[in-house]
Amino acid sequence: AERDVLAAEKTAAPTGASVYHGPGQRLLLWGDTHLHTRESADAYENGSNNADLDTAYRFARGLPVKHPRTGAMLRIDQPLDFLVVADHAEMLGIFPRLAEADPDVLASEAGRQLRAAQEKAPESAYLQTLKLKPQDPDTPVITALHAPSILRTSWARQIDAAERHNRPGVFTALIGWEWSSTPFGVNQHRVVFTPAGGETARQFLPFSNYDSMRPEDLWRFLRETRARTGADFVAIPHNSNLSQGQMWTQLDSSGRAF
Repeated sequence: AERDVLAAEKTAAPTGASVYHGPGQRLLLWGDTHLHTRESADAYENGSNNADLDTAYRFARGLPVKHPRTGAMLRIDQPLDFLVVADHAEMLGIFPRLAEADPDVLASEAGRQLRAAQEKAPESAYLQTLKLKPQDPDTPVITALHAPSILRTSWARQIDAAERHNRPGVFTALIGWEWSSTPFGVNQHRVVFTPAGGETARQFLPFSNYDSMRPEDLWRFLRETRARTGADFVAIPHNSNLSQGQMWTQLDSSGRAF
């Protein structure tokens, strides 16, 4: 089965649903802006621990892939025009890197403790981190495993995969992430992505709820990053039905009218 996948990759890839023919032409394009791989901690522990970045992109492009659980070969009926792999910024890439025995992740006591928890109960190690207080900078797991030096490597994995699979004019791999703010259990999640390429994306790190739970702070980060790097961004709320109306509020996070 693996040889079949590799052989398909070497042959001409299927074309997308639409092909761009020139300036001024308007096309209806089909894609997905909210997809998680094993680089997201929740997906990793929910049984997708072998659904990696390349699997996601190959499937979107119309190439055969192995089902993460059954091992059956699957192929999408119609290739997508674009895909945003929007893995959670929080603990991005940590669990697969723990499984890979990444020395940078295991260099901290927090990393070693989480690795031990993963080996003992692979399906619930991440749940332990959900009990932490992201706004507390003294939380060891967060300070150690979400340090810029650690996050930069995980972010580079996302960028590299997008660059490998991007096919201008046929299939667009948009670089992005999910900001997973949930203050007091209220969903404020946004999928964030940019049309910028890898060189520009390496000039910033994804904004997470460890940085702030406030949507205004996410918007400020995007404005400042755009001014510094030239990158444009789109931020899309998702699961607004779980926001208890906060996605439509006329008040900011401090209760003041906009």
